[in-house]
Amino acid sequence: MIMKGSQNQSDRDSSPINRLTECLDLTRVSEGMQDGRSLNRAYGEWFGSMITEACSEPSEPKAILFITLTFEKNGSGRRRRLAEGQAVGELELDAFNHLYSRVCRDVVGRNYHRESHRSNLPKVLAFIDAEGSRYWSSMRDAENLHVHSIWVVPANRTEQLERSLRRGSSALNGNAPIDAIDIKPIDHGNGDSILRTVSYSSKMMGFNSMNLGVADDFRVLPH
Repeated sequence: MIMKGSQNQSDRDSSPINRLTECLDLTRVSEGMQDGRSLNRAYGEWFGSMITEACSEPSEPKAILFITLTFEKNGSGRRRRLAEGQAVGELELDAFNHLYSRVCRDVVGRNYHRESHRSNLPKVLAFIDAEGSRYWSSMRDAENLHVHSIWVVPANRTEQLERSLRRGSSALNGNAPIDAIDIKPIDHGNGDSILRTVSYSSKMMGFNSMNLGVADDFRVLPH
């Protein structure tokens, strides 16, 4: 399944905060719930452990890619979204999902969605971010939304995956055309580097949990 951030009351039992407290020290997390930065640190540790676990799976050696997608700022999809009241961030994460599916088809084949191929799919965390989110106390609205993502892939397929990502990002149009894609390798043996990357990518989540109202702020793939 795709794990999604959600602020809906009806989803409380499966919310990211409840899943988070299952993985981290409950007392420490509860003490920081009222502080966006403390919650961000807790999220970063949780997501970092997910990346480390994916890298240690007993199969071929892994590589980690830090991939950021930016989008055309004034596209028709955004104007329509605002007019129709679509949830902030949904358009961008859906575009990311489409790109992920294209990459899986390229790298694994047309039947990539079958359960027998699941272990061959890239393991990905994707996060919505906004311009200036590290200075959230001085911000009022989420502007220039983009997606940070961390991909765990077989080390011998990184070049193929990068080519597929660039082809796919150029080909996707839809309601949220991708303006640019930035790809950087992360040292899979450096735990501090992984934690810094994940904490940076997920930095909007703690503040969003408090007051921003972005309904869908992260996804975990594959589905």
